[in-house]
Amino acid sequence: MSPHHSLLTRNDIVNPQRCPDGLGPITKPAAQAVVPNGCGTANVTVPQFNFGGCCDAHDMCYSACGATFDSCNDAFEQCMYDRCAADYMDEWDFFHLAACKAGAFFYASVVMIGGVEAFMSATRDQCDCV
Repeated sequence: MSPHHSLLTRNDIVNPQRCPDGLGPITKPAAQAVVPNGCGTANVTVPQFNFGGCCDAHDMCYSACGATFDSCNDAFEQCMYDRCAADYMDEWDFFHLAACKAGAFFYASVVMIGGVEAFMSATRDQCDCV
């Protein structure tokens, strides 16, 4: 987890598993290519806050059969905080940096709480358990 801690802990959220115990996920031979949709869902778009690349990487991670829910969400959160640091390096940008980090915190919290269905949907579409 990034040094920025969420109000919720992982114990408060169900950590979905791609496969039952004793089985491992592999990519389906006929899996369709994943097309990331930026920030939001197929039906809901949200402000990008210059996090579009992080959101696309998060979409791809959810579809990578070897990745876990936590590893995808941790990488997403870190990507956004890194983006904030890169965009607002100037000492006079501290208000923008704080706003950016608040947006990153919110987005990270949303996927931790509400991302289970997207993760499991990607699992059904992309992975087999063997």
